[in-house]
Amino acid sequence: MAEPVLVAVPTCDRPAMAAEAVASALAQEGADLVVVVADDGRTPLSRAALPGDARVHLVRATTRSPGGARNAAVAHGEDAVLGGRAHLVAFLDDDDLWLPRHLAASRAALEAAPHASFVHGAATTRSAQGDAPYHARDEGPLEGDLFATLLRRDVVATSSLVVRGDAFAGVGRFREDLSHGEDLDLLLRLSARGPAAFVAATTVVHREHGGNVSHALAAKATAQADVLASWLPRRPFLAPAVARTLRRELARRRRRQVRRLLAEGAVPRAQVRAVAAQAWREVRSLDTLRARLDAWLRPRAR
Repeated sequence: MAEPVLVAVPTCDRPAMAAEAVASALAQEGADLVVVVADDGRTPLSRAALPGDARVHLVRATTRSPGGARNAAVAHGEDAVLGGRAHLVAFLDDDDLWLPRHLAASRAALEAAPHASFVHGAATTRSAQGDAPYHARDEGPLEGDLFATLLRRDVVATSSLVVRGDAFAGVGRFREDLSHGEDLDLLLRLSARGPAAFVAATTVVHREHGGNVSHALAAKATAQADVLASWLPRRPFLAPAVARTLRRELARRRRRQVRRLLAEGAVPRAQVRAVAAQAWREVRSLDTLRARLDAWLRPRAR
């Protein structure tokens, strides 16, 4: 019998959506699993709000960050439920859903790619406007060595991610100090360790709604730029083409950060100018020069 999959579900003040997410995990076909819900909401989640199934466990997280909640779920699952390291760890955000074949397809993809550190897959983005393919804008690659791809754009739907337990432990798990970009940070470290597998069939529904963390655009742009910047000291150890991609994409993301800070208008212009000046010192390029000009000349929301 295959070892059970540890399903980590972080949740924050969305009990109804969390219950639906957990129910979609329990409905997986042919999958032995345990589900650990890590709650870091302001109002503690009641166990009664979740499906009444012995495979579901609830732990209170105190980190107040998405990465911290995911880490808390994995730690509780391994220490208190499985009694050892999970063979596979799957992530399901509380506002997303799995289709019934998700885990079976993910496991099969990893079995077919024994050197892959993780697998991800196609997803549907569901919003008030209807459904759309999550990867509609991506040219790929979506499997194999994804490091350079991830520098350009995070192409992994986090709720489609299934990681080998030893790879997850080996790269240090999620950073808990980030409110955004913690998934990109982990994926870069996983991709530096080994290739990715991909499931082409859609098995995940990503639900867009007013409470999505991804709607905090300036904070998200800042965090993603900072994640890329953390790789600058390691440029000498990257392939030359990858190092060039890192430099180019960091400059592009810094300009986006400056523009979104100006568009939000919450940060004083002097502080935005300081961000742009630091970006220029970090990477001297046309994009960071434009960021400096934007910081001085582009209109700022009031």
